[in-house]
Amino acid sequence: KFNRIINNNITTSGSQSVGVYLFGQVANNTISNNKITTHGESDYSIAIITGATANTIVDNILNIYGDSSFGLYLASDNNTIIRNNILSNGPNGFGIYVSDASGGLINNNNISTFHFIQLYLHLFIFRIQTIAFL
Repeated sequence: KFNRIINNNITTSGSQSVGVYLFGQVANNTISNNKITTHGESDYSIAIITGATANTIVDNILNIYGDSSFGLYLASDNNTIIRNNILSNGPNGFGIYVSDASGGLINNNNISTFHFIQLYLHLFIFRIQTIAFL
């Protein structure tokens, strides 16, 4: 089963809030053309975790104003494409954080944040191309 999350204006506030959250064995989802703004500590604009497969995150604008927050957070994820996104993050924030992932592509994103891209643990065949750090 798949979902299309497109053309939304999402704003969150409060600690550990999430703009878009995909969890579990979800596959073939598209998150596209959204403007997501978070205001709070340890927030996530987009979080995809625990067994997700073949998702696409393209053409989004992510504004993250909280301390220690994440623009894109992927954990235990496979074959996700992250392309043409604009990410702006607050102090000590993470632009793109990927852990335990395989087969993905990070391509042509503009990132303005303290930690640009953090890749951790068991990354297999994960490609990173054409990233602009602002």
